Amino acid sequence: AKVRPDRDSMRVFIITIAALALSACGQAARNSSAGDCAFETTREIAWPEGDLTLSAAAQSAGETCAGAELSLELRAAGGAVLHRVAAPYYALAFGGEAPAEPPAVAREEVERFLAGWVDLRPIRASALPEWREGAAQPGDGALPYRAEIARDAYERYRSANLPALCLAVRVDGVTCIVIEGSAAHAVLGYSE
Repeated sequence: AKVRPDRDSMRVFIITIAALALSACGQAARNSSAGDCAFETTREIAWPEGDLTLSAAAQSAGETCAGAELSLELRAAGGAVLHRVAAPYYALAFGGEAPAEPPAVAREEVERFLAGWVDLRPIRASALPEWREGAAQPGDGALPYRAEIARDAYERYRSANLPALCLAVRVDGVTCIVIEGSAAHAVLGYSE
């Protein structure tokens, strides 16, 4: 029998990914030559099936942490960038545009965010919600999923059970990507 995640377990999974990215603890390496809020942290991610290992590298840069720009890169074993996300810290941590005078942000907050952002959980594409024929989007419509590709390609990736990751792209949004060979494909978005 094929096991399918139900709506509530998928919601918990997606929210957990976002929460981990936004709140996990850890230390990032400080780069003192690029402003007062320049940090970088890297983590290796390996799928338990042994078919893929890559690294996630998160960086921040800015004169202040309230105005820092952050980026997350997924890199293949040889260092090639497979996928990149970039946004201001304020948008990732609080949502929306920063006010003219954003509240002060401690360096430790950005360090914790970066450590959490690279703490990605490897999954298989088959764990993503099914996209039934005739449906407008994946899932049963109860959650705000948004497909990034056509249904036939999406279901092909799910059927092939390729390595996948879901990562925070803003305070209330997640993008799931599938890794096929040396390419990463954004396949699914979720936002509240």
